[in-house]
Amino acid sequence: MKSIAIVTNGVTQLGAFLKDNLEEVLAGYVDIRLYALNALAQPARLEEDVVLWMQKNAEAKRGDEIFKGGTIRERRENLEEQDHKGIQIIQGELTRSDGQFFHAAMGSVLQGCLMEWLSPAWAAKLHVQGVRPYSQYVLPLSKGKALWRLAIWQEEAVQELAPRILQQAGRPFFSRQKQCSLTLQVRQVQALTSEDLERRSEALLTAKALRLRFLTPASVRSQNRYMVYPQWPQLMQGLALRRAAAGWEKPPEGLDWEAGMSLLGYELQMARFELEKVRIPSFQGTLEFRLHRQEPAGLWAAQLLAFGECAGVGIKTALGMGAMEVEVLPDKSGKDGKGARP
Repeated sequence: MKSIAIVTNGVTQLGAFLKDNLEEVLAGYVDIRLYALNALAQPARLEEDVVLWMQKNAEAKRGDEIFKGGTIRERRENLEEQDHKGIQIIQGELTRSDGQFFHAAMGSVLQGCLMEWLSPAWAAKLHVQGVRPYSQYVLPLSKGKALWRLAIWQEEAVQELAPRILQQAGRPFFSRQKQCSLTLQVRQVQALTSEDLERRSEALLTAKALRLRFLTPASVRSQNRYMVYPQWPQLMQGLALRRAAAGWEKPPEGLDWEAGMSLLGYELQMARFELEKVRIPSFQGTLEFRLHRQEPAGLWAAQLLAFGECAGVGIKTALGMGAMEVEVLPDKSGKDGKGARP
């Protein structure tokens, strides 16, 4: 939400009072504009995200006439259209014919397989895209077996990728890189809506404490260097860019990300993600922290983390890096506050 319109029946003192209070609460992060009903053209077209309407019952008919036929209705339809965004998740079990162990870097092998399954036109399109519309990762289960999880956003990408992956399920496919056959058994297909992510972010925001776990090696590039320790602002900024590329609203500039959370503890170690002949410096482990919902950065961080559980964090998430999950830790009373991950 970037803007609010306040429409009054001409009693400007009431509107000004509401405007002043909203500006104080929202601390300048939302543009608030005040309108008088009798000064609006007919029909009026308000472009704000939210319209607050204050009028006497006798004026309701005139208000309906001013806003009928394509103003408020159009705005509502636009917002509903934005709410159609979602994420498709396909999760399954991989087996390999040579019985060898899987490792996180096998995500790059599966990336190559994905490109082979796609139409040449779509594969070429993905090669030139700055941010891939999907992420995926591999977690070893036992010798010769692993969990594979793929998340896809953007409707066009879902329509192109999901059917081809599901068609491949149960049919062995050959990996030229590993010189063995792989088989995928799909265990779950899940469609997450904007409302699902909103509910998840609210659960994160109200938790007493959270644990962010990096499931696969993660890394962030800053000033052309790999960062081997997670810096909170860089993590959030990277998630914000990926989420915006997926069609969601981008956080405002200048947020103090560190003011939105308190670090409670960490257990991290350096890792290496082996990508062909390159070993990417990275980190793995956990961060424990609390979000501050009174801070705009805390509110945005909850939304970004909910998205990050699906999309991953940091660089090369399409190759298997940066898989993450957030655990809601029990509160001090001992009551289990564990939240279900989407």
